[in-house]
Amino acid sequence: MIRTIQQLYDLPIEQVFMHENNYYFYHNEQLYVWMQTTMKEDDVRTSSDIASVLQRLGEPVATIVPTEKSIQLASFNDQQWLLFQVVPMKRTFDANCLIRFHQAGMIYAQQHLQQEQLGMWHLLFEERYQQCKEWEKEIKDETKHALFLYTYGLLDQSIQLIGEVERYEREYLLMEGTVCFDSFPESLWRDKDAYAFFNHQLFIDHPIRDVAEYVRFMIEEGNVTETLTFFHEYAEETDLFEGAYRLFLGRLLYPKTLLNIVERWATIKTNEQKKYMQYVLKQYEQKIPMIERALRQVYQSMKQTYPSSIPTISWLEDGSSAKK
Repeated sequence: MIRTIQQLYDLPIEQVFMHENNYYFYHNEQLYVWMQTTMKEDDVRTSSDIASVLQRLGEPVATIVPTEKSIQLASFNDQQWLLFQVVPMKRTFDANCLIRFHQAGMIYAQQHLQQEQLGMWHLLFEERYQQCKEWEKEIKDETKHALFLYTYGLLDQSIQLIGEVERYEREYLLMEGTVCFDSFPESLWRDKDAYAFFNHQLFIDHPIRDVAEYVRFMIEEGNVTETLTFFHEYAEETDLFEGAYRLFLGRLLYPKTLLNIVERWATIKTNEQKKYMQYVLKQYEQKIPMIERALRQVYQSMKQTYPSSIPTISWLEDGSSAKK
């Protein structure tokens, strides 16, 4: 692997270490990360342009390093790869850190906003709903029928909440566009004093997307107190339009992790891998009561703070479970 990276990038490196399918190395006391990507060239170019703007505004965003042939996407073993040069974070990640990132991102968004792409989450969620129907047919496991019904119910609530905002309050949504992450950087989830923001893809969306995805992770880790603190600090400092809180709730109820597990179970080929994904799903099912308790606490806290913005959702009000 050292020789491959040396040839592609003309970097005289001596040691590479691997973590979670990514390759890390140092050159001139700078940290680099080489990772696989499914991004297209246009997406890479957009992410690189966004990163350049954010860097000039003082945000610790990693730089995509081109190959020796000045190509950003490198080919190796029939896969596409990106090399990032990573800079130190130099500040602890918290609500204020994300606010600062989003404020810088708004400058880019104001110049490059594509209205048809911002906040159209319900279209993706409706597509995932139909995919889930197909996955249930593929899996053919009657013991999981109740779990699929639970998933459809969460998707229905999520789509309804988000669809209403996107239809009736879209002009407000468009005014708050900023740079967001395709998926939130795991380095920040695990280590709040970690290195820079680096991610496969950056694009323009509503900032509550990043807030919801960070809160989702914290809930699934059982950190409810920190979750509430993070959300309220962000909300108080940003003064988002009222519909943003329904967007947040709709995105948080979207069963993203559950869908990703089911998708892998339904689409992988080998029996050994399917057996492992069944185990992963079983482990996640055991966490659902804990996740629901955390969701209830977040919902009730939001309802108390923003009573006119949050609709009544019976299972979050009365202590019952969405999973019948």
